[in-house]
Amino acid sequence: MINEGYSWVLFALFSGLLSAFVNILDKYVLDKFAKNPVVPILLLGIFNLLPCGVILAIRGIPRLSLQNSLLIVAAGVAIFYMAYFYFKAAALEEISRVVPLLFLSPLFTAVLAFIFLDETFTYQKYLGVLAVILGALLVSSRFPLAIRISRPLWLMLISALSISVHYVLAKYLLGFADYWSVFALTRLVMSAATIPLFFRHASDLKSTLKKHSWKVVGVMALDQYIALGAILLLFVAAASGSISLVMAIASIQPFFVLLFTVLLSLFWPQLMKEGIARSTILQKLAAIALMFAGILLITG
Repeated sequence: MINEGYSWVLFALFSGLLSAFVNILDKYVLDKFAKNPVVPILLLGIFNLLPCGVILAIRGIPRLSLQNSLLIVAAGVAIFYMAYFYFKAAALEEISRVVPLLFLSPLFTAVLAFIFLDETFTYQKYLGVLAVILGALLVSSRFPLAIRISRPLWLMLISALSISVHYVLAKYLLGFADYWSVFALTRLVMSAATIPLFFRHASDLKSTLKKHSWKVVGVMALDQYIALGAILLLFVAAASGSISLVMAIASIQPFFVLLFTVLLSLFWPQLMKEGIARSTILQKLAAIALMFAGILLITG
C-alpha cells in the first residue's frame, strides 16, 4: 500500500491516466483534422499562453539567477522538441505503439539524474526502472517479437531524450522556485519556440481551421489543456519524489492507452481502429504486467 510519504506516486499515476487520454485525442486529431503534425504544436503554443499567463500574474515572476534563467529556456526548448517529434511519430504509427517508446525516458532520466542531480537508489528500484523500460519496449513491438528500427522509433527516441532533459532540468529548478512558476515559465518558452513554425506552417493552420471550423479548436483545446494538467501533476510529483522514480511510475501510461484503444476499436471503430488480434493483446498485456511489476519494485 502506498503510504503518505509516497503521495507523489498517486500524482504520477494520475498524470499517466490523463496523458493516455491525451494520446488518444492526439491520434484522433491527427486522423480526423490535422494531417500536418505541426498544426497541433502550433495550437499548443497558443493554448499555453492563457493558463501560464494567469499563473504568473497571480504568483509573480520569480527572481532567478542568469544561470537558472538559461536553464528555464533550455527546459522549455526541450519540451518543444519532445512535442514536435512525438506528433511526427504519432502521424506515422499506431498510438498504442508510439506512446510506450516515449517511456524509454526513465532510462535517460535515471542516467541524467545520476550525473547531474546525484540521485542514487537501491538495486531493487533500478530493477524496477529496468522492468518498466523493458515493458515499454515489449508493448511497442509487433508479434512475433521484433523491434523495428523505423522512422517512428528514431523520432520517439529523440522525443524521449528531450522529455528527460526537460524534467531533470525542472527537478533542479524546483530547488529555486515553486512548481507553479517553473511549469508556467517553461511552457511560455515552449510557446515562444513555436514562433518560427508559424511562418512556415501558418497556411496549414489556417486551412485546418477553415475546413473544420470551431470543432477542431474545441477538440484541440480540450486535448491540450488536459495535457497541461497531466504535466502539472508530474511537476507536483517531482517536487516531492525523485525525478527518476516519478518518470518510471508515469510509465504506466501505456496500460491506459492500450485499454482506451481496445475499447474504442471494439465499440467505436469509427473513432479509432487499431490491431486487436489475440496475439497482439496478449503480448501487450504481458508487457504491461512487467511494467506493473516494475512499479511495485520502485515503490516497495
